[in-house]
Amino acid sequence: MVGNLTDVMEKFDNNNVYSSLGLNRFKFDKNIGFYNLDANLFNLGETKDLSFTGKMSLVSDKKAYGLLVYDKIDDISYGSTIDHDLYTNLSLTKDNNKFRLNARYDYLYDMDPGSTSSDLMSRNERIGANFLLKENGLSISYDKRRGDDYRNFNFLEEDINTSARKRNVLGIDFSYTPTTVAKYEFNNFENIKASLGNYKVGNYTFTPSVSYNFLDRKLDTAKDTYRATVLGSNRLAEFNRFENIVYNNSLERRADLNLSNDNETYRIGFGKTTSEIWSREGLFDGTYRKYENKSKFYEIQLGRQNLPLGNIGTFGIDGTFRQDEFDGSSDKTNLINLKLNNDLYLYKAENLKVTNKFKAEIQKYNFSGNKNNEEGRLITKSDYIKFDNSLIFDGKSTVTTYNIGYKSSKNPYGKKNKSAEQFTTGLGIKFDENTNLSLKYTDDKRFTSKINSGKNVNDLSMKQYSINFETKKYDLGFANTDIDFVGDDFSTITDFREDINEHRIRAGYKFDNSKISLSYAEGKDKLKVDDGRYLDRKNRMYSVAYNIYGDVEQDFIGAFKTYRYGNTRIADDIRNTDVYSFSYAYRDKRFEQEELMKYATLEYEKPKDQITNDEIEQIRAILDRKSSFYNQFELARIQDETFRIGNYKKTLSAYVNLEKNNKRYSQTGNLKDSLSKFSGGLTVSYNRLGIGYTFTQKASWKNSGGSYKWSKDTKEHELSVYAKIGKPSQGWKIKTYAMFYDNKNDSTSSRNRKRSLDSIGVEIGKEMGYYEWAVSYENRYKTSSKDYEWRVGVHFTLLTFPNNSLFGIGAKNRGGTASTKPDGYLLDRPSQLKNSY
Repeated sequence: MVGNLTDVMEKFDNNNVYSSLGLNRFKFDKNIGFYNLDANLFNLGETKDLSFTGKMSLVSDKKAYGLLVYDKIDDISYGSTIDHDLYTNLSLTKDNNKFRLNARYDYLYDMDPGSTSSDLMSRNERIGANFLLKENGLSISYDKRRGDDYRNFNFLEEDINTSARKRNVLGIDFSYTPTTVAKYEFNNFENIKASLGNYKVGNYTFTPSVSYNFLDRKLDTAKDTYRATVLGSNRLAEFNRFENIVYNNSLERRADLNLSNDNETYRIGFGKTTSEIWSREGLFDGTYRKYENKSKFYEIQLGRQNLPLGNIGTFGIDGTFRQDEFDGSSDKTNLINLKLNNDLYLYKAENLKVTNKFKAEIQKYNFSGNKNNEEGRLITKSDYIKFDNSLIFDGKSTVTTYNIGYKSSKNPYGKKNKSAEQFTTGLGIKFDENTNLSLKYTDDKRFTSKINSGKNVNDLSMKQYSINFETKKYDLGFANTDIDFVGDDFSTITDFREDINEHRIRAGYKFDNSKISLSYAEGKDKLKVDDGRYLDRKNRMYSVAYNIYGDVEQDFIGAFKTYRYGNTRIADDIRNTDVYSFSYAYRDKRFEQEELMKYATLEYEKPKDQITNDEIEQIRAILDRKSSFYNQFELARIQDETFRIGNYKKTLSAYVNLEKNNKRYSQTGNLKDSLSKFSGGLTVSYNRLGIGYTFTQKASWKNSGGSYKWSKDTKEHELSVYAKIGKPSQGWKIKTYAMFYDNKNDSTSSRNRKRSLDSIGVEIGKEMGYYEWAVSYENRYKTSSKDYEWRVGVHFTLLTFPNNSLFGIGAKNRGGTASTKPDGYLLDRPSQLKNSY
């Protein structure tokens, strides 16, 4: 049967995609292999001390797979679950009485980075190894990583109308709505450490070590397309606009001689460092200041812990001195760092203990040499004073903890202006195992003097506070974040002020077998530039969820979101959207004994009185196959997403999502005619019979000659039926579907004999223990032939990989006057019973 890759290639041939994208059509093989692994092995080898874990999903041709992903990008929207990750996670460990050795390898290539909330990396290759000789503590560790880092959107950043522009493995630029965004374009490191053993010297342990630490990190400066439209293509449009350090490349090679016991530390270290820093502090035009340094250093650390204060407590003190001498100059920096910790036992009785834990730290740099180099030598350093205090009341059943902390930092160069200030406090009360109260507050400020007047100003502030209360029945919470970003008297941008606020409220109540949850979130972002540019966004979300647990599970979920951009500019007005989401799910897993007995008699072909309890439980296990069994090999081929029949006796799920465009609604007053997206679905299953229906319709504003016109884009319906008959493990399986698809922007469909019925198909299979034979028929419209094409075939599938047929033979007919031709595939999963485009 024609494979999914072949379908996409023929589609691109017909639409001249290869030439428009500048691709060499003949470099792509029409076959693509999928390689998957899920293993957890232990007690291997002659001595049973070897273990292996591995997960893998890879393809034989990454660029060919890129074609498949490129063809599906339009389906990715905010909060999507569509993801195309190629990954490997391997770990091998040998652990016995003499030594422990572990080697690991991780690989990730995300073909659509940021498409789901779990996409926190798009590229990652990490190699690691650890060796420990247990007799004397000799150890070696190696950890190397090449990759990037992503972060989740804050609620105020969430935007269903924005788009991310990425370049894929084919060198093609494509856009889609992201759910996460890149934090670092790359964040590479390599760390090596060798500890040369532990040697007893009197009451001390002597441990020599050498280490190599490398970091190469660059900030991602991608711009939000909407912010760039209204604010211009500058730093204010960036997702990571608050960050000052653009690039950090540093390498440290060092050796340490450590003499210590439980209470004392004496350490001498020496080595070399190199660094390159790009800072854009005070700069908003894409420029930065570059600082490069090379130095030799030595450092000395002396520490003593658990010094007694009679019977009222203990204290500890630790001091570090370090000197760096910079290459090619007489420049030197000296560091003094002092740490003090103190535990005081303020009160002790049978039912109450009061303890105070105090920590203080002071750090100070001193520079000597060419004063013109002072800032460059100390650009990433800071002088600071810091303290943290915890007061703990430990009662017999209630524990109360009050925390407070403060840190004030200064630049160690120039006028030694304040660079940062942070204040934190919190109260935690644990009443019992199920009842907790937590209050937290943080005030974090950043300062800069990189302005025209040279004054020291507060350019970035963030305040956060939260309260959470949880009991066995109740769950209440409130969290608030305020961010102020101020540009006043900077040389590369007109004065601006950005005020951001985000707060969330949640409440939940647990009944005996159910729970209700309510939540509200609001995010606001107001930015004004003195030259008239501005941004005024507000997101709101209201949601309610009611979950019933037990043998009968039900989920009721409703959500309402509003996305507001303002009404003054047309670019804002056409984006204002309301989103309504409703879903319901019902799952009944109560298989009665009579039903299990019925399936057991079918399975084992024995009368009821000969069925054992073990056989009944085996039937229950067969009917309760986990979803992971079905998800192992789901890469590019179409999966049976609609039905996971087996986990439950009866299921029903329904959902409706509506995205209302407010501009269109203000013109028409008609909700149906104002939906930019309308989707819904219903699936019902009962005793291994399932019926499903999905519907999606899209519309949008289109710019023509400077004016905007509303029109519909696409409409898609799909009806599916799925059934299993006979033995649970060796029964018959029937699948059938019909898809209706209309592209409202395609004015040539009538000339190309394209009807609303896009495709229809049926497949009948017989499970035979560990494998399945199936016959299928499908008739669908093909853009390459501009006609409906039918095909019929026989498939062979191993049920350990239920969605990956090993081979198939059959015939196809391209419609019209074309002759019927033989067709087949080997290890190339066809797009069974689905339209692949």
